[in-house]
Amino acid sequence: MHKSNLREKCELCQKPIYIHDIILCCNLDQKSYHAKCLKIDTDTALELQNLEDWFCPVCIEKILPIYIVDQPPSDPEFCRSCNKSISSRRHPGHNGHSALIPLL
Repeated sequence: MHKSNLREKCELCQKPIYIHDIILCCNLDQKSYHAKCLKIDTDTALELQNLEDWFCPVCIEKILPIYIVDQPPSDPEFCRSCNKSISSRRHPGHNGHSALIPLL
């Protein structure tokens, strides 16, 4: 087996990690990443290497409830009375009039 096949690979680019590469290793899943693949500059990566704990984006997403603000909601909102999907703030009421639905 060739030596390059035994090298650890970056979790993002899947390219081998060499001794001269600046890498970060997650303390939870022990996976390694090139700093450049994480878009972290060399000075910042070296500072992060000195920290006792560093967690990769995958593990952080698993343990923290992170929501992207620009991302549209995946589930439509529903009326609490009739359980129909609400497409705007105005929703037809149950007796023919429109009921204003508060957005929470």
